[in-house]
Amino acid sequence: MSRAVRFVLLLAALLLHSGASRAAERYAVLVGVGKYDPATVVPGKDSIDLKGPPNDLVLMQEMLSYYGFNDGNTKVLADAEATRQGIIDAVKRHLLSLPGGSLAVLYFSGHGSALKSDGQGESNDETIVPYDGRIGGQPPRDIVDDEMYGWIEALNGKGITAVFILDSCFSGGGARLGIADETKTIPAASAPSRGDRDGVFSLRSGGVPGRGGAVAILTASEAHEPSRSSLTSRGHLGVFTAALRDALLPDEKVAPPARWGEAMDRVAAALKPDPRAAALQTPRMFGNRDAPIFDSEGPFSNSVKAERVAADRATMSAGSDLGVTEGSVFKLFGNGRVPWVSSPDFEARAKVTSLTATSAELEVLDGRQLTSEVLAAVEFEYVIPGRKIRVAVPPRGKISPFDRKAIVDGLGNFADLSEGAAELKVTLQNGQWTLATADGREVGGSFPSGKSELLRSEMSVRFNNYARWMRLVDWKRRGAGVAAQVRYRLLVETPTGPKLIDGAHIAATKIPAGSKLQLFVESREPRKVRIDVLLLRPNFTVGWCPLGPAGRNQELSTEPVELSAQAGAAAWKIIVSDQAQNLSFAFLASDGARAARTASLEDEFARVWNGVGARPRAAPDGRSFWKTLDVPFQVTEAPVAASIPASPKRCFGVGEK
Repeated sequence: MSRAVRFVLLLAALLLHSGASRAAERYAVLVGVGKYDPATVVPGKDSIDLKGPPNDLVLMQEMLSYYGFNDGNTKVLADAEATRQGIIDAVKRHLLSLPGGSLAVLYFSGHGSALKSDGQGESNDETIVPYDGRIGGQPPRDIVDDEMYGWIEALNGKGITAVFILDSCFSGGGARLGIADETKTIPAASAPSRGDRDGVFSLRSGGVPGRGGAVAILTASEAHEPSRSSLTSRGHLGVFTAALRDALLPDEKVAPPARWGEAMDRVAAALKPDPRAAALQTPRMFGNRDAPIFDSEGPFSNSVKAERVAADRATMSAGSDLGVTEGSVFKLFGNGRVPWVSSPDFEARAKVTSLTATSAELEVLDGRQLTSEVLAAVEFEYVIPGRKIRVAVPPRGKISPFDRKAIVDGLGNFADLSEGAAELKVTLQNGQWTLATADGREVGGSFPSGKSELLRSEMSVRFNNYARWMRLVDWKRRGAGVAAQVRYRLLVETPTGPKLIDGAHIAATKIPAGSKLQLFVESREPRKVRIDVLLLRPNFTVGWCPLGPAGRNQELSTEPVELSAQAGAAAWKIIVSDQAQNLSFAFLASDGARAARTASLEDEFARVWNGVGARPRAAPDGRSFWKTLDVPFQVTEAPVAASIPASPKRCFGVGEK
C-alpha cells in the first residue's frame, strides 16, 4: 500500500512548507523533445528521435514537486509543443514576466548542437535543438547560447533567481550508440550571421552575471562530450537528469543537499562510479556553488497540519477518510524546520493511536517532547490496514438464530464480531434491516426483513461494498513521486442547469445528493496513457468508468454518473497507467465486463491491493507504471432533478448483485 501520495497529496488538508528563504513566486518551464518533426533532415542520420526526454520530463516534475512546484506553476512543452517559437513564448510569458524576488527554472532535455555563423570564422554558437530545429531545406531554428544569455540577463536585471538545467550536448559530433544507450548530439550546421555578440558569452563560461548566487546553470556534460541516456527500470532516462534526481531526493538514510555545489558533487560522483575509470560524462555548474537549491533551504515532503496537545501528544487534521491508518508513524516538524521525510531535523516521531474520519491522535515516541504549538506532520512509516472490520450484531435472543446465522454468513471472513467498540452496526427496526457506520451513515440503504437467504445476500453486498470502499480510499501509489499528471473538471447539475467546476475547487464545493456528475480528465503525461476513473459514493457503493487511452493534452469524460441519495463523504479516484500495464483488478477487466461478480472480496484484496498495491508491476521493458490521484468532495442532503442528458452506458457498478 502507498504512503507518499495520498488523496492528492492529502489535497485540501495539505500544507506545503519549504523554509524561510523560499522565493515569493516560482515558475518552471520544462522542455523535452524525444520525437522531432518528421520533416527533419540531418546528414548521415535516418532519425534523430530520442527515447529519454519523455521520461526526463516526468522525473523533473517529480523533483520539482518537492520544491514548491505543481501543475499550476509549471509549463511542460513536449515534442511538437517544443517548437522554437513555443519555447521562446513560454519563457517570455511565464519566466520573464515574474516579479522581482521570484524563482525562474528552465529545463531542457533533447539534442544539443552548434551553429557556425557566417563571417565569424570557426566560432560556434552552442545550441539546443527544438522540435522544428532542423527542417529539411530551411535554415536551422536552434536556440543559441546568446539567446539564453539574454534571458538570464533580463531575469537578473529584475532580481529574479534563474536556474537553467540543460540535459543536452553542445558538441558538434557524436553518434547514437544503440538502443540501450543514446547520445543527445547532432552535427553542427551553418547559419547566417545574426549580428549578435557570438563569442562574447558561452553558457559554459564562468562569467555569468549574478547577485550573490542569483544564477545557477547546470549542464549535463563538457562542451566536447556527448550527453547520454540509458535504459533503466523507469525506461530510458538522461543519465544526468536521473543522477540529479537521486542527488536532490535521496533515500531515507541520506539527508538531501542544501546547496547546488554539494548536489552537483553528488551528481559527478554518480556519473563516475569507478574512480579509476573515465566518467560517463562530466556535469558542470556555473554560478554560485553556495546558492540554495531552487531558492529553498531544502526539499520538503507534503505535510499535514498538526497541533500540540501536550508535550507527548498531538492532534492531526487528517483521518481515515484521507487514508491515515492506525499505527502509522509521522515525523513532526516545528517552526523553521523543513518537513522532509528523511530529514534528521524534526521535533519528534509520533504514532497514530486513534483516529476518526477527519482527525488522528498522535503519541510521541523515543521520549522526545514537543515544543512547537503548530506542527507539520510527514508520514514516515505506513501501516497497511490489514485488520478486520468490527461489526456489532444484535445479540442472541433479540433476533432469530436463522437471521443471526444469515448475517454472520453474509459478513464473511473480514468481519470481527467480538465485543467492543464497533465500526459497523447491524440493526432491525420497524421491519427494516440496516447496516450503518458508528456515526450513523447507512451502507447501501435499509431493506425489508424476510427470508434468511435474502438477508444473507443483502448483508454480503453491503459489507463487501463497505470493505472495498474503505480499501480503495487507502489504495495509493507506493513510494516517493508525484500524483498522476492530469487536469480535471466536474460538470454538476443544479436547479438552474449544469455547473462546470474547475478541479482546484471541487473539494470546497458541496454537491447535492442525487445529482448527476460528469468528470472530464485531460492527460498531462508526456506519453500516451490509459485512464480509469472510480466514483466512491457516500453510501459506500463504487462506480467504475474506463475512459481508455489518452495522449498528452487529450481530454476524456465519464458518462453522467448518479450520486446516491445519501449525504456524506465521496471521492473520485483517477487511475493513470501506461497502456502495457494491466492492473488486473477483479472489477477493472480490460473488456469492460462487470467482472466483480466473478471474484470474491478475498481474491480482490489478495491479488489486487496486496499485490499491485505493494509496487508497480514492471513489464520486461521496465516502462510500465500506474499512478493514482484522489479528488474528495462533500455531498449535501438536498437532492435536485437531473439535467445532464444521458449518454451510452460506459460506467459500471462495482460489487452490484
